Amino acid sequence: MRKHILSLVLPLCLLIACGQTNPVQPKPNENPSTVTPTAPTKFLGLLGVNIDLGATAELPHMIARDASTKTYLPGAPIAFTKVVSKTILDDTTANRRYITVTYEFTNQTTAAFQNLTLYALNYVSSTNPSIGGSPFHFIQNSALQPITNPVIAQSIRLEHGVVQSGTSVVVDPNNANLQAFSPAEAQTVENTGRALNDLGATDDVLEYGYIATNLTGGRSILAGATGRITFGTSFPIPTLATDTPFKYNLIFTSTDEPVARVTRGFGETTAAAIARAGAPINATEIAFIGNDTDTAGAGRTTIRLPTIKTFTPTEALIGAGGDTIQLDRASLIVPAGAVTTPTKFKLERLAAVPAALTDPDPLTTVSTYRVDSN
Repeated sequence: MRKHILSLVLPLCLLIACGQTNPVQPKPNENPSTVTPTAPTKFLGLLGVNIDLGATAELPHMIARDASTKTYLPGAPIAFTKVVSKTILDDTTANRRYITVTYEFTNQTTAAFQNLTLYALNYVSSTNPSIGGSPFHFIQNSALQPITNPVIAQSIRLEHGVVQSGTSVVVDPNNANLQAFSPAEAQTVENTGRALNDLGATDDVLEYGYIATNLTGGRSILAGATGRITFGTSFPIPTLATDTPFKYNLIFTSTDEPVARVTRGFGETTAAAIARAGAPINATEIAFIGNDTDTAGAGRTTIRLPTIKTFTPTEALIGAGGDTIQLDRASLIVPAGAVTTPTKFKLERLAAVPAALTDPDPLTTVSTYRVDSN
Protein backbone atom coordinates (compact mmCIF):
# COMPACT_ATOMS: atom_id res chain seq x y z
CA MET A 1 0.00 0.00 0.00
CA ARG A 2 1.52 3.31 -1.06
CA LYS A 3 0.53 6.32 1.02
CA HIS A 4 1.00 9.90 -0.12
CA ILE A 5 0.32 13.03 1.94
CA LEU A 6 -1.05 16.07 0.16
CA SER A 7 -1.11 19.33 2.10
CA LEU A 8 -3.24 21.83 0.22
CA VAL A 9 -1.81 25.27 0.99
CA LEU A 10 -3.74 28.40 0.14
CA PRO A 11 -2.17 29.29 -3.24
CA LEU A 12 -2.72 25.72 -4.48
CA CYS A 13 -6.20 25.62 -3.00
CA LEU A 14 -7.27 28.53 -5.15
CA LEU A 15 -6.48 26.48 -8.23
CA ILE A 16 -7.56 23.01 -7.19
CA ALA A 17 -9.70 22.68 -4.11
CA CYS A 18 -11.62 25.91 -3.66
CA GLY A 19 -13.91 28.26 -5.58
CA GLN A 20 -13.31 27.67 -9.27
CA THR A 21 -14.95 30.21 -11.53
CA ASN A 22 -16.45 27.32 -13.50
CA PRO A 23 -18.50 25.18 -11.06
CA VAL A 24 -18.68 22.24 -13.48
CA GLN A 25 -16.05 19.70 -12.41
CA PRO A 26 -15.43 16.08 -13.41
CA LYS A 27 -17.55 13.69 -11.36
CA PRO A 28 -16.86 10.05 -10.51
CA ASN A 29 -18.25 7.47 -12.91
CA GLU A 30 -19.52 9.94 -15.48
CA ASN A 31 -20.42 8.52 -18.87
CA PRO A 32 -21.30 10.23 -22.13
CA SER A 33 -25.01 10.64 -22.70
CA THR A 34 -27.24 11.56 -25.59
CA VAL A 35 -29.02 14.08 -23.34
CA THR A 36 -28.71 17.81 -23.87
CA PRO A 37 -29.38 19.32 -20.42
CA THR A 38 -32.33 21.63 -20.12
CA ALA A 39 -32.65 24.01 -17.19
CA PRO A 40 -35.59 23.06 -14.96
CA THR A 41 -38.74 25.09 -15.48
CA LYS A 42 -38.86 25.70 -11.72
CA PHE A 43 -36.43 24.98 -8.91
CA LEU A 44 -38.71 24.37 -5.94
CA GLY A 45 -36.27 23.72 -3.08
CA LEU A 46 -35.22 20.85 -0.83
CA LEU A 47 -37.42 17.97 0.29
CA GLY A 48 -36.82 15.66 3.25
CA VAL A 49 -38.30 12.14 3.07
CA ASN A 50 -38.46 9.57 5.86
CA ILE A 51 -38.90 5.88 4.99
CA ASP A 52 -40.05 3.90 8.02
CA LEU A 53 -40.78 0.17 8.07
CA GLY A 54 -42.82 0.63 11.25
CA ALA A 55 -46.53 1.31 11.57
CA THR A 56 -46.24 5.08 11.29
CA ALA A 57 -43.98 7.42 9.36
CA GLU A 58 -43.42 11.16 9.24
CA LEU A 59 -44.75 12.73 6.06
CA PRO A 60 -42.19 14.17 3.62
CA HIS A 61 -41.69 17.89 4.00
CA MET A 62 -40.09 20.83 2.25
CA ILE A 63 -37.29 22.38 4.30
CA ALA A 64 -36.22 25.98 4.58
CA ARG A 65 -33.42 27.52 2.55
CA ASP A 66 -31.29 27.44 5.70
CA ALA A 67 -31.43 23.69 5.27
CA SER A 68 -29.22 22.91 8.28
CA THR A 69 -32.06 23.99 10.61
CA LYS A 70 -34.43 21.34 9.15
CA THR A 71 -37.30 23.73 9.73
CA TYR A 72 -40.55 23.32 7.81
CA LEU A 73 -41.03 25.76 4.98
CA PRO A 74 -44.24 27.78 5.43
CA GLY A 75 -46.26 28.04 2.25
CA ALA A 76 -44.22 25.27 0.64
CA PRO A 77 -44.91 24.56 -3.03
CA ILE A 78 -45.48 20.89 -2.17
CA ALA A 79 -47.51 19.88 0.92
CA PHE A 80 -47.71 16.14 1.64
CA THR A 81 -51.03 15.08 3.13
CA LYS A 82 -51.17 11.31 3.67
CA VAL A 83 -49.64 7.87 3.19
CA VAL A 84 -51.57 5.98 0.50
CA SER A 85 -49.87 2.61 0.85
CA LYS A 86 -46.72 0.87 2.09
CA THR A 87 -45.44 -2.61 1.27
CA ILE A 88 -42.38 -4.61 2.31
CA LEU A 89 -41.38 -7.50 0.03
CA ASP A 90 -38.38 -9.82 0.28
CA ASP A 91 -36.88 -11.36 -2.85
CA THR A 92 -35.04 -14.31 -1.34
CA THR A 93 -33.55 -15.30 -4.70
CA ALA A 94 -31.90 -11.90 -5.15
CA ASN A 95 -31.51 -11.47 -1.36
CA ARG A 96 -33.01 -7.97 -1.49
CA ARG A 97 -35.73 -6.30 0.56
CA TYR A 98 -38.00 -3.89 -1.33
CA ILE A 99 -39.91 -1.08 0.38
CA THR A 100 -42.59 0.79 -1.58
CA VAL A 101 -44.28 3.82 -0.02
CA THR A 102 -46.77 6.05 -1.86
CA TYR A 103 -47.63 9.53 -0.58
CA GLU A 104 -50.18 12.10 -1.70
CA PHE A 105 -49.40 15.80 -1.84
CA THR A 106 -51.03 19.08 -2.87
CA ASN A 107 -49.66 21.50 -5.46
CA GLN A 108 -49.74 24.74 -3.46
CA THR A 109 -48.41 26.94 -6.26
CA THR A 110 -50.54 28.97 -8.66
CA ALA A 111 -49.47 27.02 -11.77
CA ALA A 112 -49.57 23.41 -12.93
CA PHE A 113 -46.55 21.14 -12.53
CA GLN A 114 -45.55 19.62 -15.86
CA ASN A 115 -43.18 16.94 -14.54
CA LEU A 116 -42.53 17.36 -10.82
CA THR A 117 -39.10 15.76 -10.40
CA LEU A 118 -36.91 14.89 -7.40
CA TYR A 119 -33.12 14.61 -7.71
CA ALA A 120 -31.38 12.72 -4.90
CA LEU A 121 -28.89 14.89 -3.01
CA ASN A 122 -25.59 14.06 -1.31
CA TYR A 123 -26.22 16.65 1.40
CA VAL A 124 -22.81 17.54 2.80
CA SER A 125 -23.49 21.06 4.10
CA SER A 126 -26.13 19.88 6.59
CA THR A 127 -25.33 19.73 10.31
CA ASN A 128 -26.22 16.04 9.89
CA PRO A 129 -24.36 15.26 6.61
CA SER A 130 -25.23 12.45 4.23
CA ILE A 131 -23.53 9.11 4.85
CA GLY A 132 -20.87 7.86 2.47
CA GLY A 133 -21.69 10.25 -0.36
CA SER A 134 -25.27 8.87 -0.55
CA PRO A 135 -28.58 10.76 -0.25
CA PHE A 136 -29.22 9.10 3.15
CA HIS A 137 -28.32 11.24 6.13
CA PHE A 138 -29.56 9.04 8.90
CA ILE A 139 -30.28 5.32 9.06
CA GLN A 140 -31.56 3.33 12.05
CA ASN A 141 -32.15 -0.36 12.71
CA SER A 142 -35.32 -1.77 14.32
CA ALA A 143 -33.93 -0.97 17.79
CA LEU A 144 -33.61 2.66 16.58
CA GLN A 145 -29.83 2.45 16.86
CA PRO A 146 -27.92 4.50 14.27
CA ILE A 147 -26.28 2.74 11.34
CA THR A 148 -23.30 4.80 10.19
CA ASN A 149 -21.47 2.28 8.00
CA PRO A 150 -21.14 4.01 4.60
CA VAL A 151 -21.24 0.66 2.80
CA ILE A 152 -24.80 0.09 4.08
CA ALA A 153 -25.87 3.59 3.04
CA GLN A 154 -24.40 3.07 -0.42
CA SER A 155 -26.16 -0.30 -0.77
CA ILE A 156 -29.66 1.21 -0.44
CA ARG A 157 -30.95 1.65 -3.98
CA LEU A 158 -33.77 3.84 -5.24
CA GLU A 159 -36.31 1.79 -7.20
CA HIS A 160 -39.65 1.87 -8.93
CA GLY A 161 -42.54 0.69 -6.78
CA VAL A 162 -42.77 -3.10 -6.93
CA VAL A 163 -45.35 -5.86 -6.50
CA GLN A 164 -45.19 -9.60 -5.95
CA SER A 165 -45.63 -11.75 -9.07
CA GLY A 166 -45.48 -15.43 -8.22
CA THR A 167 -42.13 -15.93 -6.53
CA SER A 168 -40.63 -12.79 -8.08
CA VAL A 169 -40.68 -9.08 -7.28
CA VAL A 170 -41.45 -6.99 -10.38
CA VAL A 171 -41.97 -3.32 -11.26
CA ASP A 172 -45.49 -2.08 -10.56
CA PRO A 173 -46.48 -0.05 -13.66
CA ASN A 174 -48.93 1.98 -11.58
CA ASN A 175 -46.21 3.11 -9.17
CA ALA A 176 -43.13 3.28 -11.40
CA ASN A 177 -41.72 6.64 -10.35
CA LEU A 178 -37.94 6.05 -10.52
CA GLN A 179 -36.16 8.56 -12.75
CA ALA A 180 -32.55 8.63 -14.01
CA PHE A 181 -30.59 11.64 -15.26
CA SER A 182 -27.42 12.38 -17.16
CA PRO A 183 -24.42 13.92 -15.37
CA ALA A 184 -25.05 17.16 -17.27
CA GLU A 185 -28.69 17.31 -16.13
CA ALA A 186 -27.72 16.74 -12.49
CA GLN A 187 -25.04 19.43 -12.81
CA THR A 188 -27.55 21.92 -14.24
CA VAL A 189 -29.83 21.44 -11.22
CA GLU A 190 -26.83 21.63 -8.87
CA ASN A 191 -25.74 24.95 -10.39
CA THR A 192 -29.26 26.35 -10.12
CA GLY A 193 -29.54 25.30 -6.48
CA ARG A 194 -26.22 26.91 -5.61
CA ALA A 195 -27.17 30.15 -7.35
CA LEU A 196 -30.32 30.26 -5.18
CA ASN A 197 -28.31 29.42 -2.02
CA ASP A 198 -30.37 26.25 -1.52
CA LEU A 199 -27.23 24.14 -1.98
CA GLY A 200 -23.80 24.56 -0.44
CA ALA A 201 -20.54 24.35 -2.35
CA THR A 202 -19.97 20.76 -1.20
CA ASP A 203 -23.48 19.42 -1.88
CA ASP A 204 -23.72 17.05 -4.84
CA VAL A 205 -26.85 16.40 -6.90
CA LEU A 206 -26.91 12.72 -7.85
CA GLU A 207 -28.15 11.18 -11.07
CA TYR A 208 -31.34 9.47 -9.96
CA GLY A 209 -34.55 10.26 -8.12
CA TYR A 210 -38.31 10.16 -8.64
CA ILE A 211 -41.10 11.67 -10.74
CA ALA A 212 -44.62 12.56 -9.56
CA THR A 213 -47.96 11.68 -11.19
CA ASN A 214 -51.50 12.94 -10.91
CA LEU A 215 -54.26 10.70 -9.58
CA THR A 216 -55.08 9.33 -13.04
CA GLY A 217 -51.48 8.39 -13.84
CA GLY A 218 -50.53 11.39 -16.00
CA ARG A 219 -47.89 13.98 -15.16
CA SER A 220 -49.70 17.34 -15.15
CA ILE A 221 -50.74 18.39 -11.62
CA LEU A 222 -52.87 21.53 -11.65
CA ALA A 223 -52.60 24.31 -9.07
CA GLY A 224 -54.40 23.15 -5.94
CA ALA A 225 -54.69 19.58 -7.27
CA THR A 226 -53.49 16.35 -5.69
CA GLY A 227 -50.54 14.31 -6.89
CA ARG A 228 -48.69 11.17 -5.83
CA ILE A 229 -45.09 10.06 -5.54
CA THR A 230 -44.05 6.47 -4.92
CA PHE A 231 -40.70 6.10 -3.18
CA GLY A 232 -39.33 2.66 -3.89
CA THR A 233 -36.12 1.55 -2.20
CA SER A 234 -34.29 -1.74 -1.78
CA PHE A 235 -31.23 -3.09 -0.02
CA PRO A 236 -29.43 -6.42 0.44
CA ILE A 237 -30.90 -8.36 3.36
CA PRO A 238 -28.11 -8.30 5.98
CA THR A 239 -27.23 -11.26 8.16
CA LEU A 240 -27.32 -9.16 11.35
CA ALA A 241 -30.43 -7.34 12.57
CA THR A 242 -28.20 -4.52 13.80
CA ASP A 243 -27.16 -3.87 10.19
CA THR A 244 -30.69 -4.00 8.75
CA PRO A 245 -32.15 -0.56 7.88
CA PHE A 246 -35.54 0.07 9.46
CA LYS A 247 -35.81 3.86 9.24
CA TYR A 248 -33.91 6.12 6.89
CA ASN A 249 -34.05 9.72 5.86
CA LEU A 250 -32.96 11.12 2.51
CA ILE A 251 -32.90 14.54 0.90
CA PHE A 252 -33.89 15.64 -2.61
CA THR A 253 -33.87 18.79 -4.67
CA SER A 254 -37.26 19.32 -6.30
CA THR A 255 -37.78 20.81 -9.75
CA ASP A 256 -40.39 20.99 -12.47
CA GLU A 257 -39.03 19.67 -15.77
CA PRO A 258 -40.32 20.50 -19.26
CA VAL A 259 -40.03 17.02 -20.83
CA ALA A 260 -41.84 13.78 -19.93
CA ARG A 261 -39.48 10.82 -19.49
CA VAL A 262 -39.78 7.30 -18.14
CA THR A 263 -36.83 5.22 -16.91
CA ARG A 264 -36.50 1.50 -17.46
CA GLY A 265 -36.13 -0.01 -14.00
CA PHE A 266 -33.59 -2.52 -12.76
CA GLY A 267 -34.72 -5.89 -14.10
CA GLU A 268 -37.60 -4.37 -16.07
CA THR A 269 -38.07 -5.36 -19.71
CA THR A 270 -37.79 -2.77 -22.46
CA ALA A 271 -41.29 -3.69 -23.66
CA ALA A 272 -42.71 -2.89 -20.21
CA ALA A 273 -40.93 0.48 -20.13
CA ILE A 274 -42.24 1.36 -23.61
CA ALA A 275 -45.76 0.39 -22.55
CA ARG A 276 -45.50 2.68 -19.52
CA ALA A 277 -44.36 5.54 -21.76
CA GLY A 278 -47.73 5.56 -23.53
CA ALA A 279 -50.96 7.17 -22.36
CA PRO A 280 -51.65 8.79 -19.97
CA ILE A 281 -47.98 9.84 -19.56
CA ASN A 282 -47.24 10.21 -23.29
CA ALA A 283 -43.51 10.36 -22.57
CA THR A 284 -41.24 11.65 -25.33
CA GLU A 285 -38.09 10.09 -23.78
CA ILE A 286 -37.15 6.71 -22.34
CA ALA A 287 -33.95 6.43 -20.28
CA PHE A 288 -32.08 3.11 -20.38
CA ILE A 289 -29.62 2.32 -17.59
CA GLY A 290 -27.10 -0.20 -18.89
CA ASN A 291 -24.96 -1.05 -21.87
CA ASP A 292 -27.51 -2.79 -24.12
CA THR A 293 -28.60 -1.42 -27.48
CA ASP A 294 -32.37 -1.33 -26.89
CA THR A 295 -34.18 1.78 -28.07
CA ALA A 296 -37.33 3.73 -27.21
CA GLY A 297 -38.80 3.05 -30.65
CA ALA A 298 -40.11 5.40 -33.29
CA GLY A 299 -41.30 8.81 -32.14
CA ARG A 300 -39.38 8.85 -28.85
CA THR A 301 -35.87 9.87 -27.85
CA THR A 302 -33.57 7.15 -26.51
CA ILE A 303 -31.59 8.32 -23.48
CA ARG A 304 -28.55 6.09 -22.88
CA LEU A 305 -27.09 6.10 -19.35
CA PRO A 306 -24.52 3.27 -19.09
CA THR A 307 -24.23 3.98 -15.37
CA ILE A 308 -25.72 6.50 -12.95
CA LYS A 309 -24.04 8.06 -9.95
CA THR A 310 -25.99 6.90 -6.89
CA PHE A 311 -23.39 8.17 -4.41
CA THR A 312 -20.18 10.17 -4.52
CA PRO A 313 -17.32 7.74 -3.87
CA THR A 314 -14.11 8.67 -2.09
CA GLU A 315 -12.50 5.52 -3.42
CA ALA A 316 -12.69 3.77 -6.76
CA LEU A 317 -11.08 1.08 -8.88
CA ILE A 318 -9.59 3.04 -11.78
CA GLY A 319 -8.35 1.51 -15.00
CA ALA A 320 -6.43 2.72 -18.01
CA GLY A 321 -9.27 5.03 -19.03
CA GLY A 322 -8.73 7.21 -15.93
CA ASP A 323 -11.34 8.68 -13.59
CA THR A 324 -11.88 11.24 -10.83
CA ILE A 325 -12.49 10.83 -7.09
CA GLN A 326 -14.17 13.72 -5.29
CA LEU A 327 -13.98 14.53 -1.57
CA ASP A 328 -15.35 17.84 -0.31
CA ARG A 329 -14.00 20.30 -2.88
CA ALA A 330 -10.79 18.39 -3.61
CA SER A 331 -10.47 16.19 -6.68
CA LEU A 332 -8.03 13.35 -7.29
CA ILE A 333 -7.75 13.13 -11.06
CA VAL A 334 -6.17 9.99 -12.51
CA PRO A 335 -5.61 10.77 -16.23
CA ALA A 336 -6.16 8.21 -18.96
CA GLY A 337 -3.04 6.06 -19.33
CA ALA A 338 -1.69 6.86 -15.86
CA VAL A 339 -2.22 3.22 -14.83
CA THR A 340 -2.23 0.20 -17.13
CA THR A 341 -4.06 -2.23 -14.82
CA PRO A 342 -7.11 -1.56 -12.56
CA THR A 343 -5.83 0.18 -9.44
CA LYS A 344 -7.76 1.07 -6.29
CA PHE A 345 -7.36 4.71 -5.22
CA LYS A 346 -8.69 6.24 -2.02
CA LEU A 347 -8.81 9.90 -1.02
CA GLU A 348 -9.29 10.79 2.66
CA ARG A 349 -9.07 13.99 4.67
CA LEU A 350 -6.86 13.91 7.77
CA ALA A 351 -7.98 15.51 11.01
CA ALA A 352 -4.68 17.32 11.43
CA VAL A 353 -1.42 17.98 9.59
CA PRO A 354 1.02 15.16 10.49
CA ALA A 355 3.99 16.30 12.56
CA ALA A 356 6.33 14.74 10.03
CA LEU A 357 5.02 16.96 7.27
CA THR A 358 7.18 20.06 6.89
CA ASP A 359 5.22 23.14 5.90
CA PRO A 360 6.99 26.49 5.53
CA ASP A 361 3.90 28.35 6.68
CA PRO A 362 1.38 26.17 8.59
CA LEU A 363 -1.12 29.02 8.82
CA THR A 364 -1.82 28.73 5.10
CA THR A 365 -2.74 25.03 5.26
CA VAL A 366 -6.43 24.60 4.44
CA SER A 367 -6.82 20.81 4.47
CA THR A 368 -4.55 17.79 4.45
CA TYR A 369 -5.45 14.76 2.35
CA ARG A 370 -3.94 11.31 2.03
CA VAL A 371 -4.02 9.31 -1.17
CA ASP A 372 -3.78 5.52 -0.90
CA SER A 373 -3.36 3.18 -3.86
CA ASN A 374 -2.70 -0.52 -4.16
